[in-house]
Amino acid sequence: MNLKSWIRFLRLPAVLTVPGDVLLGAALVGQTASLRSIFAVCAAYLFGMGLNDVVDFPADQIHRPQRPLPRGEISRASGIAACGILAALALAALPHGAMAGLLFLIVLYTFIKNVQLVLGAFLMAACRAMALWIGAGSPLRLQGSQGMVPGLWMLMILQITLLADLEHKARVTIQPRIKLLTLCWLAAPLMALAVGQPHFAIFLPWALLTALALQNFRQISHQEVMHPRNTGIWLSMLIPLQAIFVMAYGQLMTGFVILALWPCLQWSLRIASNSNIQRPTSNI
Repeated sequence: MNLKSWIRFLRLPAVLTVPGDVLLGAALVGQTASLRSIFAVCAAYLFGMGLNDVVDFPADQIHRPQRPLPRGEISRASGIAACGILAALALAALPHGAMAGLLFLIVLYTFIKNVQLVLGAFLMAACRAMALWIGAGSPLRLQGSQGMVPGLWMLMILQITLLADLEHKARVTIQPRIKLLTLCWLAAPLMALAVGQPHFAIFLPWALLTALALQNFRQISHQEVMHPRNTGIWLSMLIPLQAIFVMAYGQLMTGFVILALWPCLQWSLRIASNSNIQRPTSNI
């Protein structure tokens, strides 16, 4: 048992896509998210990552024997204990109903995703939207155009989650869905321009978002199947999208802080790749 095994177990690099959700939720209501709320949602995210491996342990023994639990690098009991600690930390940092609701959605998603694909994808989308609501303080505070942003987040995550289940499927069978998702990503910032206050700085993360979307589309077009790395790229594109919306709501410095998480994510993925750690998937 070592640190690398725990990083793999929790899929740690993927947590860098989470703070921006909380910061965006706060920006929607003109506030700055507290470090406590960011920590709590990140702990809940890692809880979900670990719980995913604990619940999928029997299937992973057959289909993903390289994961830490099937390989025996981490015992299942230790994994369960780690999940319990992370859930307790999330509730201790943010002891109110919204956090309890997020943890409940994560547990529900983990047990349903392999049984009801579409319902599982909706639950995944609801988990990420809940992070925005926690950042805002309450769903009831999001009114008018503000309430449209969590809906957009749910749509984007829903698409990613459904496509993630098509990994290793023939490219020609999913090409129309790939085109639709790419168009959605390229057009999503238009909502930021419509509901926020346009600023020239928005075009910096928008350029990054466009470059990533087109790069991913080209990669898939030249592959026989869609790989997990393609899902990882879509998930990483949440970072520039978060920055665009936060900037549109007048918090330019916060937007640049979020944008700085993208090179951190790429660096952590390179370290993970060198350590044979899988790239993040769309779990939570």
